[in-house]
Amino acid sequence: MQACAQEVLAFVCQHGPTYPKDVQAHFDHGRIRRWGADLNVSNHLLEGLHYRGLLRVARREGGTRVYQTVEHPPRHDSPEARLVRAGDLLDMVVQLYAPLPAASLVYVCRLLSYGVPHLAAEVRQLQEHAKSRYTHAQVDGLLWFWPQGENPGAVRHQVDDRLRFLAPFDPVVWDRRRFQLFWSWEYRLEAYVPAHKRRLGHYAMPMLWGEQMLGWANLKVVDGRLQHELGFAGLTATRQRLSAGAGRGVAADAGVSGTLARAVTSYK
Repeated sequence: MQACAQEVLAFVCQHGPTYPKDVQAHFDHGRIRRWGADLNVSNHLLEGLHYRGLLRVARREGGTRVYQTVEHPPRHDSPEARLVRAGDLLDMVVQLYAPLPAASLVYVCRLLSYGVPHLAAEVRQLQEHAKSRYTHAQVDGLLWFWPQGENPGAVRHQVDDRLRFLAPFDPVVWDRRRFQLFWSWEYRLEAYVPAHKRRLGHYAMPMLWGEQMLGWANLKVVDGRLQHELGFAGLTATRQRLSAGAGRGVAADAGVSGTLARAVTSYK
């Protein structure tokens, strides 16, 4: 398969912007059985080269990717330089998702290794020495990490009283392990779950009010009007307060209702 991938890479390099059908017509790779499905080998090879940074998607035409080779600038490839590059990448991830419990740091390191397989060894090395690279502390028996020099008490971290609807992949929400540790309830994205098995809704967005994750909201536009369905995780008094003025809260606390309606319409 690796030899086939090199042939495909050479073909795209020679022909410039290339459609998957062009690769299929030239090589006639056929199909293979992977992950319980029959896959087009040409598409599989192109996607693999794209994943490894050897091809880029130049554009899409009718939803079809048009691939092009990537010209990488010369770079130092010494062990020290590789470790610096891996460290810069891991620092970006930690900056985005901190504070991270130790188990989540291991998980993001594993994901990063998948994304930059040529730096996987360096990422493992950084993970092993995380205590010397990041500030850390034991809290309630769990080890947590965050960037050096970050001060949680700084003015920029002060909490306001706004109500926010967060996307399922917002940095606050993405780490489901940390989410449950902070707010003691389980959030799940159920867009791909059969309707009769959903607990929260098709595209439930967690509701953050100050430092409390109150529950979730589902928004949709019906006949040009924004409709909402709210769910709550405990906090009876807050539930009553929000439910009583839910329409006003959606408009006033989460932003302008017209903006939300346009956003939901665009998503649909």
